[in-house]
Amino acid sequence: NLDRVVTGTWKQVNNGFIIFIENIPDIFRGPDTEVEADSDNMPALNTAKKFESTTLKTSQMEPTGDVEFESSNAEIKVNGLFNAAGNIFILEGSNIFINSGATVESQTRISSGSDDIMLPSIADDISGIIPLALGPTPPPTVIAPIIDIHANLTPIRDGVGAMNTSGVLTIHPTGTLRLNAQADEMNSQLNHTGDLDIIGNIQITPINAYQPQLGDSFTIATVNGTIHSLPAQALGDAGDGQAYAINAVGNQVIASVVVACPADLNMDGSLNFLDISAFLAAYAAADPIADQNDDGSYNFLDVSAYLASYSNGCP
Repeated sequence: NLDRVVTGTWKQVNNGFIIFIENIPDIFRGPDTEVEADSDNMPALNTAKKFESTTLKTSQMEPTGDVEFESSNAEIKVNGLFNAAGNIFILEGSNIFINSGATVESQTRISSGSDDIMLPSIADDISGIIPLALGPTPPPTVIAPIIDIHANLTPIRDGVGAMNTSGVLTIHPTGTLRLNAQADEMNSQLNHTGDLDIIGNIQITPINAYQPQLGDSFTIATVNGTIHSLPAQALGDAGDGQAYAINAVGNQVIASVVVACPADLNMDGSLNFLDISAFLAAYAAADPIADQNDDGSYNFLDVSAYLASYSNGCP
């Protein structure tokens, strides 16, 4: 019975405690509710069932059951911990931010209606069951730890570095693994323990004035497990004309710069009917490679953009 509600601003100061002796709230409700406290200092955080229009900042949260975030933001502070005995549902209009060194672990399940999970540090750990789904798509029923990405997984928001993941990591057809690349310290990457299956897309963004050159290659994932499906190529930023061949070499996933000719979809160095056929097949299957204007939809604008790219030819 979700009838115990708390609103307002709650902040734990100087290691103080915020304790509800009785009638522990089930819901923290906004529109202006802010909570900044660790679960040890505000035990109600661990028993809350829902956050609505709430801003939550904590370095420790270990819910004892299911908890929902609706139109809310949850920030796990530096070196913090987000662990749950039940499920954590990040619903439409909500986001989770995991700061440097913070960990989401154990059998936590996060079902998200948001587009992204953004991890700004260079060494973040995620393990357990983390389905991220666009819209109301329910998470699959799983037993072993699963990381299911249906939206965007961005290990590094700024700069380069690595994110550590474990379990079975699958990036579905609607999902994208987004990575940065730069010269010298070449890339952001995954260090994954378990099986890796990338059915969706990989996008690589050059940063810090790095200009990819034909023949450049770099590791985008190191896998202690089995590498299953990989896309044949990764896309560069929309409109930059770059393309990267993707290959598994031993326990590593390697991206190599190929000729900047985005209309050459079969990557044979020439433009002909085979490329048009490949585009039409990708368009019919709603493959991200056919989303030529990178707006998330498939329509005449994509066909027009591809025909223009085809007409421009290859360098």
